[in-house]
Amino acid sequence: MDVVVACQRMVDDALALIRTVRPEDLAKPTPCAEWDVQALLNHMVGVCEMYAAVFRGQPVDFPTAAKPASDPPAAAYSRAAADLLAAMQAPGALEGTLPQPFRELPRVMGAQICVSDQMVHTWDLAQALGRPYTMPADLATATLELALQVPESDLRGPQAFGPAVECPPDAPVQARLLAFAGRPT
Repeated sequence: MDVVVACQRMVDDALALIRTVRPEDLAKPTPCAEWDVQALLNHMVGVCEMYAAVFRGQPVDFPTAAKPASDPPAAAYSRAAADLLAAMQAPGALEGTLPQPFRELPRVMGAQICVSDQMVHTWDLAQALGRPYTMPADLATATLELALQVPESDLRGPQAFGPAVECPPDAPVQARLLAFAGRPT
């Protein structure tokens, strides 16, 4: 799977949903226990900005939900996503390894993690807004396969996956991914 194409698909999905957010939605709770919709959106924008900087070879700070958004959510996300995609498409951007503190992961794996983050958080946003969202099955499968390769200590905790929840092994891939990510469905 072409990770740039996967990222484009995911940010398009996210942006379509973010465009529906109304000002009165921003204080709604999300499946991310410590984040309301505004904090979740700030995180999603911050992740795009962080990975864009990484792929350009610039120093980065890990994004936090506390970062205030200066633009309306859709405008901020659209700008950050476009910057991310441009950075990913630059010659050599996905070659080699990520710098610390990313544990020297391959840059392509970093791009996959970014896509995964945006996909799971798009589902979180849909839940907060009371709207349906079906993850693309191929991206959900790739995300679950990737997550199973990452050490458990890197997956669980604040701003990461919560404790896994029970899910039948024959459930659809979206349900299995969400259960692995600690989101009961």
